Amino acid sequence: MEAYRKTNREVKEDIKQAKQQWIEGECNRTEQSFRTNNTKEAFRTVKQLTNQKSTRSSRIEDKDGNLLTQKDDIANRWHEYCSDLYNYQISAEVEALQELKEHTSSNSDEDPEIGEDEIEAAIRSPNLVKHQA
Repeated sequence: MEAYRKTNREVKEDIKQAKQQWIEGECNRTEQSFRTNNTKEAFRTVKQLTNQKSTRSSRIEDKDGNLLTQKDDIANRWHEYCSDLYNYQISAEVEALQELKEHTSSNSDEDPEIGEDEIEAAIRSPNLVKHQA
């Protein structure tokens, strides 16, 4: 176990040194590019060194919460999600409003009859706002 730990430390140290040497080489190349007025190459190198790499998540959950990792399964899940998103059912409230609209448009020739009791209830209602002339 001690030999493994020692080798592991040596490998990690070698990796750090190799990375540091590579970065120094890139910096020297950038400086040389600036000296020779090759700004395109210089800025490309700077961008490469400073750009943060972002990884895409290649897994999502299905409707049941199961994790999907295969590309085909993920593509099918996105297709299913978008289909559900844009093919929604009309709610009962919207259907009721449509029925009411159809009913009132079919009876538009007739004026609704208002009874005296409805008029008295409206006059006595506390929500009635009095307008001053």
